[in-house]
Amino acid sequence: MPTDRNANLAKSHKEKLSKIFDDVEKGFDHQQIRRNDIDDYWSMYNCELSTEQLYSGRNRLYAPFVYEAVEARSTRFINQLFPVSDRHVEAISEEALLPRAAISLCEHYVAQTDLRTVAQALVVSGDIEGQMNLYVDWYTKSRFKSFRTETPAETSPGVEVGKVPDIKEEEEPVGGPRLEILSDSDVVVLPVTSSSIDDALCSGGKVGIIRRWTKSQLKYMQEYGALDKTETNKIIKNIESYKDDSNTKRDPARTAFHAAGIQKDGRGPYALIYEIWTELEVDGEMKLCQVFMAARDKVLMARRNPLWCDQCPLLSAPVKRVYGSFKGTSQVAPVKKIQYLATDILNEMADGANYTLLPIIMRDPVYITAPLTMAPAAIWDVPPNGASFAELPPLWQHGMEILQSLKAEIFQVLSVNPAMVTQATKKKMNQAEVSQEQQIDILNTSDSVRVIKDGILDPLINLFMALDYQYRDKAMMVRAYGDMGMKADMERIPPFELQHKTTFVWIGDEIIRSAQQVQQKIAFMNVLRQIPPQAMPHYQIDLEPILVDAVESIYGPRISRQALKSMRELISMNPMEEDMLMQLGHYTPVRPMDNPQEHIPVHQKDLKMQGDPFGLKQAHLLEHQIALQMQMQPPPEQQGAPGAQQSGQGPGARPGAQPAAGRSAQNPPGAIHQDQMSRSDPSVMPRRAA
Repeated sequence: MPTDRNANLAKSHKEKLSKIFDDVEKGFDHQQIRRNDIDDYWSMYNCELSTEQLYSGRNRLYAPFVYEAVEARSTRFINQLFPVSDRHVEAISEEALLPRAAISLCEHYVAQTDLRTVAQALVVSGDIEGQMNLYVDWYTKSRFKSFRTETPAETSPGVEVGKVPDIKEEEEPVGGPRLEILSDSDVVVLPVTSSSIDDALCSGGKVGIIRRWTKSQLKYMQEYGALDKTETNKIIKNIESYKDDSNTKRDPARTAFHAAGIQKDGRGPYALIYEIWTELEVDGEMKLCQVFMAARDKVLMARRNPLWCDQCPLLSAPVKRVYGSFKGTSQVAPVKKIQYLATDILNEMADGANYTLLPIIMRDPVYITAPLTMAPAAIWDVPPNGASFAELPPLWQHGMEILQSLKAEIFQVLSVNPAMVTQATKKKMNQAEVSQEQQIDILNTSDSVRVIKDGILDPLINLFMALDYQYRDKAMMVRAYGDMGMKADMERIPPFELQHKTTFVWIGDEIIRSAQQVQQKIAFMNVLRQIPPQAMPHYQIDLEPILVDAVESIYGPRISRQALKSMRELISMNPMEEDMLMQLGHYTPVRPMDNPQEHIPVHQKDLKMQGDPFGLKQAHLLEHQIALQMQMQPPPEQQGAPGAQQSGQGPGARPGAQPAAGRSAQNPPGAIHQDQMSRSDPSVMPRRAA
């Protein structure tokens, strides 16, 4: 029998853990220069003046060029990854049936974790620090909800005289995946030459994460079973002695809340804990383990990986990979000195503008030496030539030209093109220039979002499903796709089948594609239908996935799920389960294969016993009664002569019909006009440039 995943392995690996702690601590010390640079980069993003500024004058302004460039990049990338249709996940399965319930459940977790907001902050962090670090775990807690109900009133035991209103309270367990963005300064991967976290762990390396936990957090982890009670209590009693604010371990979160205008974080005393992931020998085999240490001789817990999927919950990917290094370089590093120069010129220009707006007064000291009064209708007792004014040259205009050149250079280095900036350029571009800018934007955006998609989002959604299989033991309601996710618990995917049977992939960036592709799919389907079977003797054409993809691409996942009904939705549902769902506030529609004569008595009985708090049961009963009346009506007479063409079935589009220049009549039905194509598709060249 394998060792319990929560068993403490600290005693059997004491010497090895001490050596691992030394290696991890040295790893953090060796990246001190990187930590200092990251602090400077965040100061640039937060528009904070640095000691590296050469000019010190009256004004204390900052040129927010790096901030503008990073925000433009993050906005463009997030809009590419998260389409308006809210369809992000697709499943690649060996089975013929698509696991729609599992996809709906995964989409539910995408919405529950507010992944769009997290991803935007992650993209900003990646551009500033050069590395994207996301930690995934599962949280569980309970909510105590109160609700109104009616309880029987008894005059004597067993004799009911009616019902009285009452308020009851019940415990509702809730939970789900939790995402945490980690600063790259608090993450170390050894050896540093590893290509990935899995590569580092498989080669005997380590992954270290610095945690700063308060007393309450330590107690929570202790109750959760992640920390040993005896050792943790010792840390709580002497928590001040385990705080380390040295240069290599200072808290990077202080930069964030200082920029937000918060002076103190309110955490109080905390202990610096090392969370280390490495392989230890367990039952004669090397297995991935999770270790918590406060010092070289203070092991709070050493256990097997608590995740059944046996994956490290840290997802880390460089924004731009550097050969021979796990971590990448910051995107703003090449423009660091340019940003400092731009800020110096801005302050010099502001000081010069102040002097330009205040002219110099020259007076003859022979006639007057008293101060001249600056006031409306002031009288100066001087001869006509006794006072004159001198204006300084408007040097700030030259500074503005230099600033625009420096801003353009920063945008050029960070691959920010005019299509990413919300403000339109003043330069009037012709049709060729507009098309070139759009093509550059498409290429840069596609290449950049591929990094976060492959390194973060794809493994993240698969980890969502692995955690769901491990921790969720009760059915839950998922309304991501309406009725499709009504019974999300009916499809369970074992963790060992995730990589072999079903794999989830992020398709948000693929949803935002050219509108022409949808028209090409429809046009080629007409060609595909006309191919004779003898032309493909080894293949059989199945138009179902093509039609499903076309409908979902055009109408979006919500409307398409209502238009395309799965055969499983036609199967009758247990009326008692329907009553239970409607009692909780979830409406269940009447299914075509429901037997009204069996369902109506069950619903009526439940309506009398449980009541109808949301008014859903009466509506459900009405649908059953309407369905029963329709079944009792005789079928309508067939209209039309035998063999006549049925209504709604046209002759069909001509095979191969596609939009072509000069032949607008050949466009398939629903084709987008050429003048309107550029509004929804940036790759299509407009006829006229504004």
